[in-house]
Amino acid sequence: MSEQKQGCATFKTMIGGQALIEGIMMRGPSKQSVVVRKPDGTLEINTDDLKLVKTRHPVLGWPLIRGCVNFIDSMVKGVKALMYSAEFYPEDEEEEEYEPENNEDCHCEDDDCHCHDHGCHCHDDE
Repeated sequence: MSEQKQGCATFKTMIGGQALIEGIMMRGPSKQSVVVRKPDGTLEINTDDLKLVKTRHPVLGWPLIRGCVNFIDSMVKGVKALMYSAEFYPEDEEEEEYEPENNEDCHCEDDDCHCHDHGCHCHDDE
């Protein structure tokens, strides 16, 4: 008797995805879509046809080589999708360095003293 369950249909999907910055990338057998939520709340949808490397170069379809090539291809397309989603959001501004208006520790009478830039070190050797 067969170990296969009767009445239970098996469904296989060929779709995968990746999380992006405020979005998602979904990839199927023939297309790849990237959806990103813009800062104004609208969705930007970009859908492209996939061009598989193994169709142009059949030797890259051999089992061991195919795995390596598909891994690199997935990494490249995933990073491109991540960079595409990052274009919608500006880089964080670097925090401004704290500059006190006056340095209470500095008792220098030197006009060239830069204690307000780096803290008072004028009297360290005393």
